[in-house]
Amino acid sequence: MEAAGRQESDYSQVIETLIETFGEMVSEDVVHAVVENCGGNLNESTNAIMSLTHDSKTHVLSSNTKHNSNIEQHPNLNMDVINLSCNQIRAFVDGHNSRRLQLAKGEVSGQPAASDMKFMVWDNELATKAAKWASREQFLHNPDKNIGSGRFETGENLYSYGTTDSKHKIDIDDSLKSWFDEHQHYTYGPLSISDFDGSSKYQIGHYTQMVWADTTYIGCAISQYWQANLKKFLIVCNYGPSGNYIGETPYKIGRNTNNFLKCGTEDCSRPYGDEC
Repeated sequence: MEAAGRQESDYSQVIETLIETFGEMVSEDVVHAVVENCGGNLNESTNAIMSLTHDSKTHVLSSNTKHNSNIEQHPNLNMDVINLSCNQIRAFVDGHNSRRLQLAKGEVSGQPAASDMKFMVWDNELATKAAKWASREQFLHNPDKNIGSGRFETGENLYSYGTTDSKHKIDIDDSLKSWFDEHQHYTYGPLSISDFDGSSKYQIGHYTQMVWADTTYIGCAISQYWQANLKKFLIVCNYGPSGNYIGETPYKIGRNTNNFLKCGTEDCSRPYGDEC
């Protein structure tokens, strides 16, 4: 009886969070049904609801945590968004492009080479959106896939971890490596809902968004804060145009014999934005 009571309470928390986030997009009945179907799992329920909010193409956002340090949904915390340095911006951009080039050249184990992989550049509008979302104290995807300029819909990757070391400095490449390593569990082919709804044993969505060939812009943010005795970090990366479309592959197969990626935007001459 106690276990059932706890489960009902957990479900109520999840339902309340999802209604607050998606209330203008889906009815409460839909939220209740999805949460019940997903066994009260917040991330699975979030992905399932987001898959319902697209009228045509469906793309799915990806999140993960490290060291089992999930960010609770409504903690009473002071969260600070880090003012990224040029070195940190370069780490995000170069960390993505180096891995995309590696894939294009056929150097990623178990994955076919990509013929159409494009170069990514930093985008301040995406970074601003990421910073606003990172400040909300939630390890939860942003259901709003739009940006003010209306140039494209956005994709999103999340990453979080905690440490008891008060002097710890974040290593951006740790998050990128964690996302990219999901390639070990991806068999090249069209994406399906089962890749994202929790029914699969492994996550692949961070990897597929990182290497989505037609995604040419990236903007990220980092927030850091204390929760109990843990110093926590949350990374939010926004991508445009978005990837992870159900029924599509992240790129076309074919080896890139060059040592560079194709430029897919007018902004390749300033890959780190105007300030760097």
